[in-house]
Parts: sequence; structure tokens; C-alpha cells
Amino acid sequence: MNSTLLVLAIFGIYWAIISALDKKGVLERHNIRAHGPLLMIGTKRGQKLLERLAKPKRFWRTFAGVGRPLMLIAMCFMFAVLLYSDYLMLVHPIRPSALTEPRNILLLPGINEFIPLIWGLVGLIVAIVVHEFSHAILGKVEDIKVKSMGVVLALIPIGFFTELDDEQLFGIKETGEKVKPTATRDERVRILTAGVMANFVVALIAFALFFGPILGAIAPVGNVVVTSVAPGSPADLAGVQEGIVITQLDEVEIMSIHDVYTFMRVIQPRDVIVVHAMDNRVEKTFDISAPQNITFGVEIIDVIDGYPAKDAGLTPGMRIIRINDMFTPTLDLFMTSMNATHPRQTINVWVIDHGTERVFNVTLAEPPHEGMKKGFLGVTVMPSVDLLGAKLSEYPAADVLSFLQSIPSRLSTLSGWLILVGLPFMGVMGSKLVVFTFPAIQFYQPVGWALPLGNAIFWIANIVLWVAWINFYVGLFNCLPAVPFDGGHVFREMSLSAVSHITKNKGKQERISNVVVNGLALLILASIILLIIGPYLMHGMHGLI
Repeated sequence: MNSTLLVLAIFGIYWAIISALDKKGVLERHNIRAHGPLLMIGTKRGQKLLERLAKPKRFWRTFAGVGRPLMLIAMCFMFAVLLYSDYLMLVHPIRPSALTEPRNILLLPGINEFIPLIWGLVGLIVAIVVHEFSHAILGKVEDIKVKSMGVVLALIPIGFFTELDDEQLFGIKETGEKVKPTATRDERVRILTAGVMANFVVALIAFALFFGPILGAIAPVGNVVVTSVAPGSPADLAGVQEGIVITQLDEVEIMSIHDVYTFMRVIQPRDVIVVHAMDNRVEKTFDISAPQNITFGVEIIDVIDGYPAKDAGLTPGMRIIRINDMFTPTLDLFMTSMNATHPRQTINVWVIDHGTERVFNVTLAEPPHEGMKKGFLGVTVMPSVDLLGAKLSEYPAADVLSFLQSIPSRLSTLSGWLILVGLPFMGVMGSKLVVFTFPAIQFYQPVGWALPLGNAIFWIANIVLWVAWINFYVGLFNCLPAVPFDGGHVFREMSLSAVSHITKNKGKQERISNVVVNGLALLILASIILLIIGPYLMHGMHGLI
């Protein structure tokens, strides 16, 4: 039984037990409610704590009042982003990828592959707790009964909840009968916006810490790392190991693969190279004797099905050293040679395959993206320089750190906010944000005030970053003008207020408002569904090809 089937089996057993206990009334006796596989375990404890926290009523009303314009701005922003994304989907359809998978739409660590399990779970718990706790505090401020607070379980904890008295808040009895609510419209809006405001405040504080003192205490070690070492090679005999970051060759500082290539092309047989490297932030040196032959090129790391490279027999691991008459020792020269080609052109691709030079005759295809005019080979490549038996790879550590540090200055523009929203999906290793986790962590070191902390600074950076981003995203998502989100309830109140200027008939006000609110909710739902299934409708159900 594979892991997926095992999880499904355990979940099925759990659901069956829950159903049985619910039918026997066991759950109800312990103040537990079941909604399918979801358990809502509530408690009435903590009322005195809420009352003490709610005492500065003017502060909390001001706090929630500031949240109202922020929610309206975020509501318009999220709605516009959603519609613009749909527009781009229809005009410039993208291919199915990890970004379009339904599981990656959900903000659930461990399910969404872009959100790390541990750091994401910490951020999600903080976001939900401050969100729901703020609703409860504002409920006390506005004299609305807090019936219970608790945790939502689906085999594991997936959220928290605050249960306010619906009859007092919305004028809806448990039987569904509508009565006049105790809370005024302004009081309801303050209660509804409190959760979003709390998320935004936590995000602001955490982002300020992350982009300020935390990033300022982290510096790049280098950009070039050893990915493998050939047994018996000069690098292996010198003690070079996988995972070390090359910082210097002899007296030459190394910041890129191109620096290595520039250095190595003047090396003569039997020269001794002094390699300076960092191994888990410990400086080391290695003396390597140069062999007779030194080979460069770009390594093939993936071959796309249905394109010429695959059909011609090119495979991952081969190193392209020449296209026709142009040598390709670096990625730049490989791109230059390919940019000079055109579709249906036949080219000779020279490779090194397990130490043997081979040539492949390949007829290039039409490019998969509109606007591209060059021929398409169908390979994914990366720079590859053999440092005397040590294979190297490059990670733009300094550029990534500089990019992160520049984000606050970009927030004066719309694009800056879009970068912040999409931050976890803008990584450079496997398309994920993996700046301060392995393997990217090896390229950085603590400096300044964080020096005594050692690797702990990276734990702190991850926690603060994900607490900031998830609170920011939860706040934004809850601003969507669709029930059951807070933004949907606020939008309903806004629409009722607007319709009241058109007609004084309460029944008509409700009907018109419901049409507007439900119509917008359906539009938002359809927009989200389009983003999920659009790539598959446009390009078929075969995924990325």
C-alpha cells in the first residue's frame, strides 16, 4: 500500500468513527460539532480574559475602524488581480504547471508544494489565531456574546474558530428565523474587519523585522557550489566534497560559473590550483593538480518529450560543447548560438557523453511560446564546468538577497505589491522560495548581531518570513467580496446601505442586495475555477509538455 492509499484509509476510518460518535450523541455532550469529517471542538472558557482584553474599547474601535478602508482597498485589489489573471489566461494562455494545480491554490502547508510544512504551519496557526481572537475581542467590545472559541480538526488541526451569537450579530436565530439584530451596521463591520486588520498588523511587524534587521544580518558566502565529485579525480584526491561553496581560485574571487571558466581556460597541465571554499561556513583550502584535459560546456538537466532533442537521442547528463561551428563553454554562448537559429533548421549538436565526444544531427522545431522566432531544441540546460573532477553549479545568492532587500522600495508601485503577494512562487531553485532552507542555505552566513546565533538566524528568518507572508495573504484572501469571507459580509453590509438609498422597502433591499452579493460571489468562484482549469482546457490534459 503506497503512502497516498494509507492516508486515505486512515482518513476513512477516522471519518467513520466521527460519524458513529455523532449519531450516538457523544460529540454533542462534549460540546463538539461534526460537519462531515470536520470537528469543531469549542470551549466557553477564556471569557474573562476576553473581557479584560476588550476594556480599552476606544482603542479597539479605532483599530477596527482603520481596518475598514484597508479592507476596501484590499477588496478592490484582490478582485482586480483575479479578473486580470483571468484576462491573461484567455489572451496569453499558460501551460499546465505546478502553479496551476488545484492543491497549490489552497493555503495548506504540506499540501501546497510552495509552502513548507513546518514554517508554513507556524505562520498559518499564528494567522488564524490572531484573526479569530480579534473577532472575539471586538465581539466583547460591541457587547456581542462569544458563544465559544475552539479548534477545527480534520484528523489534524487545520484551523481555529470564534462563534459569535448570530442572532445578536446578524439577526438570524438558530431556527433560521430572521429578527432585528442587536448590533448596528457599524458594529458588525468593525467586528468583521477586526480579523483582517489583525492579520495585516502582524504581517507589517513581521515584514519590518524580516526586511530590516534580519536580512541585514545575513550575507552571501558565494554563488558557485560543488554538486558532485568524480571518484579518483584530481578534485577527489585533493579532498573536495559535494556541497562546498567555491569562493576563490588562487587569488581570483569567484562569483559565477563564468569566473571559473575564465580562470580555468588558462590553466596548463600539472598546474596546482589553490581552491578556497566554505564548508558549512567554515573556510577550507584544497590544492588540486590539473590533468591533461579540461572540459567545459552546458549540461542537459532535462529533455522535453515531443521535441527534437528527445527524438534525436539527447539525454540528461550530456554536456553540450558546440552548436555547429560555435563552441558553447558557457550558458551565454549557448544562448547566443541558439538565438541565431530558426525553426526547421538542421544543426549539429556536439556533446560529451560519459567522457566520449559525440555529435547529433537535429532539426529544430517551432518554439512553444508566441513571439519567439528562434528554433526550439527542447532541452533545459545549466552551466557546467568540470573543476578537475568537481562538477559545479551556480546559485545567484547575492542577487536573490539583493532582490529581497529591494522589495520594500518597490511597494510604491503596483508591481511591488504583486511581487509581495507572489513571493513564495518566485524562487530560483525548483520555482520555490528556498532562500534560507537547504540547499540554498549553504550560500549564506550570519554577520553582525546574528553572528553568535549561527544557523539559528536562518530558523528565525524562515519563521518571521512565513508568519509575515501567510498573515498578509490570509488578510488579503479574507477581503474577497464573497461570502463566507469577511469581505463578503462587509460587502453585503455596503450593498444594503447603498440599496437603502434607492428603496425603503426592507424586503426589496434584501432581494436586491442578495442578487448583487451572490452574483459577485459566483463571478469570483468562476474566476478561480478558470484559473485552475484554464491551462488544461487551452493545452489539453497532458500537463507540461
